[in-house]
Amino acid sequence: MGNVAVKTIKTIKHPHGVALNQAGEIIVAEHDAGIVSIFSPRRDKLRTLDTRGPDFGEMKTPCGVAVDGDDNILVVDGGNHRLLKFSRGGDLIAAVGSHGDDPGQFSDPRGVCVNSVNGKVYVVDFDAHRVYIFNSDLTFCNKFGSKGSGNGQFNYPYDVASDRSGCVYVADFGSHRVQVFTPDGGYLRQFGKDGSKNGELGYPVSICVDSDDLVYVGEDGNYRVSVFTCEGVFLKSFGSQGSGPGQFDRPHGIAVDQCGVVYVSDYWNNRGLHGYIVLVAGINTDTGKV
Repeated sequence: MGNVAVKTIKTIKHPHGVALNQAGEIIVAEHDAGIVSIFSPRRDKLRTLDTRGPDFGEMKTPCGVAVDGDDNILVVDGGNHRLLKFSRGGDLIAAVGSHGDDPGQFSDPRGVCVNSVNGKVYVVDFDAHRVYIFNSDLTFCNKFGSKGSGNGQFNYPYDVASDRSGCVYVADFGSHRVQVFTPDGGYLRQFGKDGSKNGELGYPVSICVDSDDLVYVGEDGNYRVSVFTCEGVFLKSFGSQGSGPGQFDRPHGIAVDQCGVVYVSDYWNNRGLHGYIVLVAGINTDTGKV
């Protein structure tokens, strides 16, 4: 990726989803620890959402995290088949979900995003092969998708993001592609196919859309992050397999701040990395400065 400055948070146990709030705090779901940790922009640990347990409002294996317009924290708890909403300070506001196939139930939820246009919450359900839409108070709104490889179908979807116009992007893990939908779940387009060449995807596991509508896709199979335009035009990729600076072992979460700094949850290396700046002019270039 050229000259890259990378900073690392090393005190994380299997980081999964990552998000940023309006103060620039880094919110990380520590999957195996059963907690959500919040760090300052300088990587100092500030506080923890620690409600480990099976009871309603508690967490077992947090996967995806997102932040709404009021800096409330949304957490998908895969182990308890649950979606939770906390205040920035960590007070539980709402929770929904249990194991099942009825509205408001999950089979194995993973990723979550908040749509800045309509304020709704989108959750991907890995085993149910669909996306659920919730209102801001976590009441059930709608769902879309089914198992398959056709347009609008999913093969184990893993993560979800939205752009400035409200379009929804889904990392379709088993089909090695990204699918794009209207806010209501209407199919628009797709990009990516199985492979390791530029523009190809190997088990996309995380996805983020930045303020310029660039799409960042973390790939489990290729141990890298690939960057596309919102129309699916490949721009560049960075990362490789390993534990050194700029390398990954399962990039399970991505967030990008207003300056273009990319934050990556490096799952099996038990660390969070940030420091990548990807500035696109036409096709590419990066500065590598933090």
